[in-house]
Amino acid sequence: MELIPVDLRKILRANMRLLVVDKKTSSSYKSTIQEINPDNIAVSIPMGDMQSRLPKDSSMLKFLVYADDAVITFTGSVVGSKVEDKNIPLYLVAWPQSFERYQRREYFRQPCVLDAHYWVLPPAGREMQFFDPDDLFSLGEPYKATVVDISGGGLRLASKAKHEEDDLLALCLHLQSRKGKKDLWVQGRVIRCFSPVLERQRIYQYAVSYCGIQEKTKEEIIRFIFTLMRGKLK
Repeated sequence: MELIPVDLRKILRANMRLLVVDKKTSSSYKSTIQEINPDNIAVSIPMGDMQSRLPKDSSMLKFLVYADDAVITFTGSVVGSKVEDKNIPLYLVAWPQSFERYQRREYFRQPCVLDAHYWVLPPAGREMQFFDPDDLFSLGEPYKATVVDISGGGLRLASKAKHEEDDLLALCLHLQSRKGKKDLWVQGRVIRCFSPVLERQRIYQYAVSYCGIQEKTKEEIIRFIFTLMRGKLK
């Protein structure tokens, strides 16, 4: 992830979705920016359990905002509350003195440790948008690997097997988070090979770019990344 200095007032706008994390109560919830004011940001309170969600003045909350091309995190102090014209309760957060904006080309890379199995596809099987996972076992036993970072556009794979750039892989990613476990099948091309840090370890790393990935699968990966991020903010 690349840290980009930029004015937060030029990024935030009304109706942007955000995740609110209260470290004191170890709780988090989704909300929306309702107003952008000169001295503060007005954030709506979820209707479900309004009383328990209303933070006290001077409370420090963490926020994660999903911008068009980045994810922004900052800590803000609650300076008051108000009721909007439509009787929507809001609390006011002072503009933070600092924040972090993680720029991404397509999607930023989230560090992780995930188990994976994969096969190297033969030339005849290249550029398949859809494939039957059952057919992959005809290629032999899969390689075992670890995914060390993941994004909506690709991942970094650590494996004992040695491969070459342009190798096409069929991967089964064993996604695991607080929400549970799920196997996800994707196809990817090796676009860069990294030598082992210690030669005796013989652990190679590969930058892999997805090929022919369905939008539904990509959105599932993005949701998984945000789940990991929410866990780290708590």
